[in-house]
Amino acid sequence: MSREDLATSLEEAQRALDIGDVPRLRRALDVFDGAIADAGLQDDPLTARSWILRLSAERADGHAEEVLASGSRLARLARRRDWHDVLANTLCIMGRSALDLSDYNRARVWFEEAFAASERVDDDSLRAWAIVGSAIVWELQGEAVQFRREAERALPYAERGADLLVRAEVLTTLGRARLRLGEKDGEELLTAAEALLDEANAYVALLKNLLDHLAVPMAAGDLDDAEALMIRAEALAKVVHDRQTQGRVALDSGELLRMRGDTDGAIARYETALSLVPEGHPVARAALLNLALTWITTGQPDRARESIPALVEATRDHALYHGLAHLMALAVGPLSKKVSEDDVWLAHGTPARLPLRHAGGDPDVDALARVAARRMLDRADPIQAGRAALVLGIAGSPDEGIVRAIRHARGAVPIGPFLAVQRIGAGGMGEVWLGRHVDTDIPAAVKVVSPEASRSDAALASFENELRAIATLNHPNIVRLLDHGRTGRAAAWMTGGRIAEASPYLALEYVRGGPISRWMGKMSWPQVRQVLTDLLEALAHAHARRVLHLDLKPDNVLLNEPGKPEAGVRLTDFGLALLRAESRDAVAGTLHFMAPEQFVGKELGTYSDLYALGCMAWGMLTDHAPFEASTRLEMQSLHALADLPPFEPLVEVPPGLLGWLRKLLAKSPRDRFTRASDALEALDVLDPSPRPEPDRDTKASLVIADAGLSLARERQPRLVGHK
Repeated sequence: MSREDLATSLEEAQRALDIGDVPRLRRALDVFDGAIADAGLQDDPLTARSWILRLSAERADGHAEEVLASGSRLARLARRRDWHDVLANTLCIMGRSALDLSDYNRARVWFEEAFAASERVDDDSLRAWAIVGSAIVWELQGEAVQFRREAERALPYAERGADLLVRAEVLTTLGRARLRLGEKDGEELLTAAEALLDEANAYVALLKNLLDHLAVPMAAGDLDDAEALMIRAEALAKVVHDRQTQGRVALDSGELLRMRGDTDGAIARYETALSLVPEGHPVARAALLNLALTWITTGQPDRARESIPALVEATRDHALYHGLAHLMALAVGPLSKKVSEDDVWLAHGTPARLPLRHAGGDPDVDALARVAARRMLDRADPIQAGRAALVLGIAGSPDEGIVRAIRHARGAVPIGPFLAVQRIGAGGMGEVWLGRHVDTDIPAAVKVVSPEASRSDAALASFENELRAIATLNHPNIVRLLDHGRTGRAAAWMTGGRIAEASPYLALEYVRGGPISRWMGKMSWPQVRQVLTDLLEALAHAHARRVLHLDLKPDNVLLNEPGKPEAGVRLTDFGLALLRAESRDAVAGTLHFMAPEQFVGKELGTYSDLYALGCMAWGMLTDHAPFEASTRLEMQSLHALADLPPFEPLVEVPPGLLGWLRKLLAKSPRDRFTRASDALEALDVLDPSPRPEPDRDTKASLVIADAGLSLARERQPRLVGHK
């Protein structure tokens, strides 16, 4: 045979591959190999092309592992001989075989290397084939945007290249990507690709195109059009000797039968698909998922139970499928008597909810969520009932019967990753619930904006203020931010609309001791001193991060331990917080604890919070704020102009304390402490052991106070504060 005859023989083999006639392909390659041996051309690039065709034949028969082994040997030879086109083709076939085994990392590496090799031979069709392989990696991992972006990148190369089959594959892949994102012109691309493949009699590629096209009417629920396409696909599958493509036909046929309500027929087709493709192939994975889904949603969960662990493992690289597998685990429940409902939830609750949180409305997801919620519902366990509500929240619309049952069980209300078990507070902004994290059981105070407040710009601004402020803080005397977001559908269903869907919420560290307001006038000096120390350290931390609290008051200071002020406190409620140098037009704060400048909203600074701390300290020791009045104007006048009333503490206090308080409560910011650390150092200097002062007369107190402050100045370094 001449080289021309050998090349013609290879073209005949390629033709057999295109129409899916693998036996004919093998016969043609056997004839070719004999001719090559007779001509002594075993080391010729033509021989390498025949090896590439053999790799394609092995892949068509589902022998992915053999393809990778043989392909690796051919790739090494191609690198040694600088056969860049052979290397690019080999790596593309190896990449597709890796996809058959769900080995996405190796597939991506090989497609990238194939593109680099195609650059060396300046072959646009090879470039396009490598890029479209990378696009399919993104598709199989459920990343629709990246899938479309990579498919778009392949299109210009395919249009310039000479290979019509590669061009058709790129059009098909891009059409599929656009349809996945809801773009209608994707169907036009599939039609254009179909015309190219029909003209070329490329049966395998045409069959794959028909199956891609089938997804359009199936998604729209147009089962008659879908069935017409399936009839064409099944007829074509009879003449195509490609087990993987035949497996996909069986899979899609089973899906169509399931949508028609023919459960037995669907199960039979899924089992056929499994028999045609190797374990780990994407078609096998989808068939297993559909089998389990069918059994679960038709009341046969026991048939699916044993396959769940394998499904969870097999779908790790595909977020949506992985979420479905975990949701199936919730639907079938414990795999043995040794496994508790808590174990099932910890293993599968969050992995099911996170990937599926935007999948509501899909009939399969909704059906599975309802089955799982119904099984999980335990009328005697509010937490388990709340978990059922969380799972039901995945569905696009509620099942009223399940919702009523969950309410009847007094199920915990799902708010983000927390189950709200008890309402512990309410106000103009909304409600505060005691919640527990669904996975860790960590308690949290969950603040939810009410439906009315969510329509108020001022309320939403306050909420955003608190989030912005507290997100920057991390201190043991400030409540920690655990989570924030918006409520889901389940919260609205569970509360009958009292909590609206998409309402903003904040989850804060839960502090058990309650507000210190219950202890005003009831604490010893050591306890008061501990509270003041904690608050000054908290303010120093916040001020160093440019955060002003501006609503320091007893209700916003929480005891770490019930009934134990000496165990420390935490500062909360940053709803009125500002960054330093900001100002506000409206008056905001709590009148009894507002600095004079806060009444006009100008020149606010660290000294404004320290004034409020002085008012609080006064109240902790006397059981009342320094100034009392019934109107805002009267309170403003007292704070701005009135002298302090006589200081009459209910407990013994150290000498110098009144002077410390007077400096905190000075009318002018210039006369106050400018930094919390300054106030803390002056507090530390005071005698920690209280004793009766020799004279309760105010003048005598001032003499002692002045002496204490002078001593503080001598002991502390010179500090420059912010004004």
